[in-house]
Formats: sequence, C-alpha cells, structure tokens
Amino acid sequence: MIITPSSITPTTSANAVVSRFVSVGLTLLAVLVGVGAGRLVYAGVSGETGLRAFSDAVAMAPSAARDDALNAAQRSLTEALEVTPADAHLWLALAETRYLQATGGAAGIVSPELGQAAADAAARALALVPTDGVAAARVAQGLGLAGAAADQVASALSASYRLEPEHPTLKAWRPAVAFSVWAALEPTTQAAALTEACLYGREGEEPYGALVAAATTATDRGLRTQLSALVKDGACRGSPVGGTPASRS
Repeated sequence: MIITPSSITPTTSANAVVSRFVSVGLTLLAVLVGVGAGRLVYAGVSGETGLRAFSDAVAMAPSAARDDALNAAQRSLTEALEVTPADAHLWLALAETRYLQATGGAAGIVSPELGQAAADAAARALALVPTDGVAAARVAQGLGLAGAAADQVASALSASYRLEPEHPTLKAWRPAVAFSVWAALEPTTQAAALTEACLYGREGEEPYGALVAAATTATDRGLRTQLSALVKDGACRGSPVGGTPASRS
C-alpha cells in the first residue's frame, strides 16, 4: 500500500497488482502441474496393472477367473489411455485383450462386436506407429472376427506381411486369417502366408497338426492344393527331439 501526502486513503500500486496476479497465476500453475503429474502417475499405474492382468489372463484356461482378469485388464488399460492416448503399446495391448474377450470367454460365445472393438484399438496403435506390422495384423484379425468385407481384412493383412514378413508370435495365427480371405489376397501375400504356415508347422506336432487341419478344412480349391503340398513337404514338419524333419509322402 502507498499513502499519499494529501490523503490518508490507501491506494494499491500497479506493481503490487501485477505481483498479486503473478503470485496467483503461479499458484494455479503449480496446482495444475501437480494435477497433471498425478494423472500421469495414475495412468502409469493403470497401464502396468492392465498389462499385468492381460499377461495373467493369457496364461489361463478359459474360465470365470480368466474373464475377470480380462475385464480388469480392459478397464485398467482404458483408464490409462484416457490420460495417455498416444501410447501405441497400450492400444495394442487393449486390442489383444478385447480379442481374447471376444473369443476366449468361459461361456464359449464369440463376439463380433468385441472383434470390431479389437480392430479399432489396433487401428489406433497402427495410426501412432504406421510401421508396426503386429498392429496391422491385429486389425485384420479383429476385422475378420467382426465379419468385415474380405478386401478390408486383406488390405490390413497385406500391410502386415509387408511390414513384418516374419515374426515369432504372428505365425501361430496370422496364416489362418489369410486363409479365411484367400481369394482377396494378392499373390505376394498368399506366398508369404504359405511360407509362414510352413515355418509354424516345423515347430512341433501341434503346429503341424494345425497345418494338416487347415489343409483339410480349406474351402478354396487352390488353397487346399497348396496346403496339401505343404503337409507333404518334410521341411514343414517339426522334427522329433534330436532328429531331423520327417519326410512326408
């Protein structure tokens, strides 16, 4: 306050007003920064919780406990993404969670709606990292379950094979997605899918059995012929422990 010689009425100086506003502004900024930091910490905890719940669910057989773990994973991942929507890793985890919810529930009911939700989440991951072939494959997988047009599934799948022609986890299921829209695939994608199916068949009796089943159930004549050739190809069959790939005739 400044007291003038001619008056006893106090007046507030301009500097004092500015100082007061600056002080209030800094206080509000500190509060906002604190709130923002708190939200980021909460998002980090939610993300880790969701990833852990998803990892636990993957290792479980279909059951009510697994359903609960998947529900918890989806809830935590969604909460984290509300704060950090630019986290492609969390979007992809959410896509995988939703796909498992769509196909691996204890009730044994397949949900096209959750398949679409899985595709949508994977598309968000792909938009953030356009070079992620895994995300592109998850888009195709979700779209296929949702009953999307074959050319939509084929487009996402072709992008996946271009970006990630070989991947340790994709070969267990990506060829099956390719076989479901075979006629809509370009020849280079068909060739990549057959190569991947062969590589997967070499991993053991169960993967080889999946290759045999695919050859048996294929409705496309050309695909059935090519898969039958893979079944007979010893290079596509897993070898016994300590042995070499068995030849098939």
